[in-house]
Amino acid sequence: MPLKVDTRRLKQRVRRQSAVLVGALGLSAALLFFAAYYIDRLNFQRFHQQQRTETIAELSIIQAQIEGKLFTNIQTIQGLIAAISVEPEMDQARFEQYARPLLNPNTQLRNIGAAPDMVIRLIYPLEGNEAALGLNYLTHPTQREAAMNVQKNGQPVITGPVNLVQGGIGFIGRLPVFISNEKGEEQFWGLVSAVVDAQRFYEAAGLMKANPALDIAIRRKSDGESSDTVFYGTADIFSRQPQIMEIALPGGAWQIAATPRHGWSLSAPNKFLFRSSLLAIALILLAIIYAIGKLIQKRSYQQQLLQILFDHSPLGIALNDFHNGRFIKANQAAAESMGYSKEELLQLSYSDLTPNGPDNADKEQVKILKETGRYGPYENTFKRKDGSTYPVILSGIILDDDQGRKLIWSTIEDISLRKENENSLLKAKSEAEQAVKAKSEFLAMMSHEIRTPMNGVLGMINILRHSELDPESLRKLDIAHTSAESLLTIINDILDFSKIEAGKLEIENTEINLFDFLGDFIESMAVRAEEKGLELLLDTRELEYRTIYSDSARLLQLLNNLVGNAIKFTEKGEVLVRCTLKASQPDTRIVFEIVDTGIGIPEEKLDVLFTPFTQVDASMTRKYGGTGLGLAICKKICNSLNGDIVVTSQEGKGSCFRFELDIKRGQHRENNKTLLAGKNILLCDSNPCNLQLIQAYFARAGAYTFGFSSYNMLQRGLSKNKIKFDFAVLSENFDVEPIDCLHLIKHLATPHPKHIVFMERMTRLSQIDTEDHKAFDLYFPKPFIERDYQNCLALFMQPESKHSNQSQAIETHSRWREGARILLVEDNEVNQAVASMLLQELQIHVSIADDGVEALKKLKQETYDLVFMDCQMPNMDGYQTTREIRQGHAGNQNINIPIVAMTANAMKGDREKCLASGMDDYISKPIDDRNITRCLAQYLPTTLPNFSAR
Repeated sequence: MPLKVDTRRLKQRVRRQSAVLVGALGLSAALLFFAAYYIDRLNFQRFHQQQRTETIAELSIIQAQIEGKLFTNIQTIQGLIAAISVEPEMDQARFEQYARPLLNPNTQLRNIGAAPDMVIRLIYPLEGNEAALGLNYLTHPTQREAAMNVQKNGQPVITGPVNLVQGGIGFIGRLPVFISNEKGEEQFWGLVSAVVDAQRFYEAAGLMKANPALDIAIRRKSDGESSDTVFYGTADIFSRQPQIMEIALPGGAWQIAATPRHGWSLSAPNKFLFRSSLLAIALILLAIIYAIGKLIQKRSYQQQLLQILFDHSPLGIALNDFHNGRFIKANQAAAESMGYSKEELLQLSYSDLTPNGPDNADKEQVKILKETGRYGPYENTFKRKDGSTYPVILSGIILDDDQGRKLIWSTIEDISLRKENENSLLKAKSEAEQAVKAKSEFLAMMSHEIRTPMNGVLGMINILRHSELDPESLRKLDIAHTSAESLLTIINDILDFSKIEAGKLEIENTEINLFDFLGDFIESMAVRAEEKGLELLLDTRELEYRTIYSDSARLLQLLNNLVGNAIKFTEKGEVLVRCTLKASQPDTRIVFEIVDTGIGIPEEKLDVLFTPFTQVDASMTRKYGGTGLGLAICKKICNSLNGDIVVTSQEGKGSCFRFELDIKRGQHRENNKTLLAGKNILLCDSNPCNLQLIQAYFARAGAYTFGFSSYNMLQRGLSKNKIKFDFAVLSENFDVEPIDCLHLIKHLATPHPKHIVFMERMTRLSQIDTEDHKAFDLYFPKPFIERDYQNCLALFMQPESKHSNQSQAIETHSRWREGARILLVEDNEVNQAVASMLLQELQIHVSIADDGVEALKKLKQETYDLVFMDCQMPNMDGYQTTREIRQGHAGNQNINIPIVAMTANAMKGDREKCLASGMDDYISKPIDDRNITRCLAQYLPTTLPNFSAR
């Protein structure tokens, strides 16, 4: 039942939380804005202060240089004053002698003058300064005041800059000169003035830099702050919030002001980067705040949702204390399943709910919980409030709460309904298994009951076919035989399909000798093809590995069905079976293609071809028979072997059925590529495809092959090309008699081939004339297979005698000796008669036992070479009888006697059951004389071999 939760309140909570989050973000944004503004102002103030500091530092250097240069120049003339004090009456020459050294490159002095009684009478250098001689300070309007101050204060005074009489601008330093009179009193002598060149002074003080960092202005402090007192720079500098410092002078002071060259910056140079950083930090903080808010909101939502799910979950959920098992929390579903209210449940512990206390399973789960942090799921039984019990599935994890307690979070699933369903399913399964068993037993019984009368029908028909009858009677018998075999095929298809649908198709994985397997299969189908005048071909040219691992029985069933269909639906031409391996890895796929030149299949019918009970059209069913189950069975077998089957066809031209199966290849690899190196092989066959296949076999061993598809071509080829042939293979379907072809080869091929072998249709091997037989070195039936190729190689490798070692070069087909005795154990009189007549026609002495008890008696009394054993008989069945014989209850001489099952039980597993009981082989009913002959050849004592390769 789906969980129904009213989420309206949950959505309202989410909306409220969203509004709170938006408000928090807005408030955070506002706070971040004001914080950023404040920090930006601090950054500007820091930068402005830094500008002021840097300006003061630069200005301090200039101030120090100005003061230093001024005092240096003043101090320079102190020595001259001392000289005048000693020699107040010195003349111009004497003055020059003292003054000349003072005007050196370290000073900015332009000239030095002496004014005794305030009138300049001495000057150096005189040249260029003649105009200054005779200047009376007391009468000069611009210099009187300064001179009087010096006289009055007795201290040096620097004035200027002034326009000099001799030209230019300079600063004038005036120093008072006092001399001692006769009484030893200080008496004012006059002034010594030194003119400092303004331009040179500015340069020496650092005011005339090429690229100054500061705009500088200097004014006289004593003159107030009017703009006309600024003597260096522009007056507006003092109005631009400059940094101002004082320059101390003898007798006064200057003010020097400075601002940055381009003015005070209104914003910090790192404003963009700083504000960008602030913005980025603000955005990051907002993003973090938003993310934290969303996480808080999501967590709150999840907690609320979890709480809703916890409260409304149809699955019981509980939280228990790890140490004492007491319930800390539980949802409604858990409480209801136990028959308690949530309040009552919180008063209980886990042990109160288990009827017999913790068992071994509980202890094991606690151990797992301690080791891994989780337990379950495992099944347990709980006790309800009313005392009844019910099954649950428990699972959970261990966790710590905010108080550090260890808790167990558990889910409790009531599986009462599931258990009821499981019990119902088990009951239904049991009933289905009984039905399947009954069905299998019915199929086995039906198979046995149908095959028993069919054995009589087919057996008697086979016996009559070997009788001397007129052609019309033989034709009628053939019709009856074909109809009986068609009926048996239909029965087999229905039984196979029923087994597959019942899931009884068992897959084995055994080693298969691929060349022998395919050779035996092609031989078994050759007669059917020859009876319709078809050529049956086997192409194994690309097979490099001899063995594979797969289910040989199912592989044989696929080939029988598909090749049988190809022969049935082909009126003329050929049927080709091609086998290849798709890859060279150990685990690979084997590919079979069955190509025919038959009636083909319409394109619109290809999609439904593998559907059960489907034929291409009704007329085909009437003409060829069949149930429409064969291809459906092939499809299911391929799927069971991890493969698939597909078909391509063109109506009127033939079909190609291709199926692939997963296999594991063996290790044995063909390696005979040089056995016939340099040898010439002559091949004659009128079928181009068969000729090409035979050529490929010999070319694989390194031989040069020459193929001819007609007698005339052979005659022209031998006449034109004188080739020494080492070996020759002739086919019966050449357009002349074999002996004529042989004479042609011996006549034209000189020297003629050392060995000549002949391929004959299987149905005509017994009709070969004895004299013709002796003319060839080896006979074998068509189609050409690996065994024939190996026999040819064996014959070729022993060329010294034509017949002396023939028995080593060919396989022998043995005949049983005269007087061979067989015990037939069979309870059905019809089957007794059929088997007896077949065996007697093969010149075998037959004794009959009606059941196993009689068989044991006969074996003790007489000597037999072989036992044909029915399986289902009264008194003692064939399985028990075989076990008794193997245990020596029929005499020690019979413990190893060959026993072949001859039974109508043809279901999957019947053969294995027979072999497991101790039987050597298995033949299913209806009895086929070919199977009888095979068993006789395999198990009876033999005589000398005949000339046939097979």
